Amino acid sequence: MTQPEFAPKLVDNPNRVVTFRCQGTALDLIESAGRQARIPIGLVLDARQEIIFHTKRQFDLIGADAASALREAIRETGYELKQEGDVLVIVPVTLTDQQRDLLALRLTNFKTLPGSTMFDLGLHLNMWLRDATNPMTGYNLSHPSSNNEEQFTFAEIPSATTQEIANRIVQLGSKGMWVLRLNAGEADGRPIDTLEIEPYQHHSNRPVVEQ
Repeated sequence: MTQPEFAPKLVDNPNRVVTFRCQGTALDLIESAGRQARIPIGLVLDARQEIIFHTKRQFDLIGADAASALREAIRETGYELKQEGDVLVIVPVTLTDQQRDLLALRLTNFKTLPGSTMFDLGLHLNMWLRDATNPMTGYNLSHPSSNNEEQFTFAEIPSATTQEIANRIVQLGSKGMWVLRLNAGEADGRPIDTLEIEPYQHHSNRPVVEQ
């Protein structure tokens, strides 16, 4: 019987290869590939979330390149992999008009406070998205914080789409993954869409980085 091998997140990996030899979900492999290879990833979820989040199968990847690992994760799921600059983006084979509209939504003068963490940047982008699509709904901004999170000074962006901003955020520092979910919850009785940012890791005593 093969011993499960889920390679550690914090490893020296200059060749950006992925080892994943265990039973897991597509999302398990996607997140592991991102952390091991330190590659920025985007994920657009649709109604077939069950196959990404809960359906398990056996994987046997040893030293695979990151793109191949992601293609194996989404094999026969109805999703495909696209290259958007330095970001690998996983999308449904058939995007809905709503998904296309959210990704292409143009935001003007997007900015955040100096010294923001990647999680902060994601919260602000999600807030701007909510303001543009559901301006009458309220929201709360709160999250657990740590004193070892990377901080960034994110220059104001005069004009860019939601996806362009999300791609830029997940390329910062130790990299991360953005996830777009349709109808992820409700606010004031109305369905809401969310764009979440998941940083890959934290570093201690890191300076604020100008971006």
